[in-house]
Amino acid sequence: MAKTGRKPKPTALKKLEGNPGKRPLNELEPVPPNVSIHCPQYLLPDARREWKRLAPVLIQMGLLTAADVVPFAAYCTAFARWKEAEEEITKHGSIYKDGEGRIRPNPYIAIANQQLREIKSLAAEFGLTPSNRSAMIANVMSAMNQNADPMETILLSDDDVQIVGGSNFYDEEAE
Repeated sequence: MAKTGRKPKPTALKKLEGNPGKRPLNELEPVPPNVSIHCPQYLLPDARREWKRLAPVLIQMGLLTAADVVPFAAYCTAFARWKEAEEEITKHGSIYKDGEGRIRPNPYIAIANQQLREIKSLAAEFGLTPSNRSAMIANVMSAMNQNADPMETILLSDDDVQIVGGSNFYDEEAE
């Protein structure tokens, strides 16, 4: 039975976005083992180039794991097919005359449009769309280096914060 409603975002993506909904994060979300991920051999040449372009970035951000290989391969394949369709449109134009002299749209336009919809859908799953990127307010370099920003740690902590040391301002009574 299929679930209804919006698909839940992965916890890694919520953390990169700064958990804008402020709902408790699923700390028990299954995390695939950290293993080496390789580009599948069955991908088209353009799909392989797209994989090699984006996979390292997504791996460093924790958004591409061994469990995500097939959906990411589907994204790369959709990209390769979209690129091929766009090249055909550029080469032959967006319209043509059929055998009876009627003007028809190039069938590659429908293919390009369908593949672009597929790209946008799959790209959103990996945080690759402009709206997903603009929602990411966390320091990406910290996430990539697994370093926590000290101020972010304080702000996100549930513990009481103890301030040690004094102010940089002069105490008027001391003068």
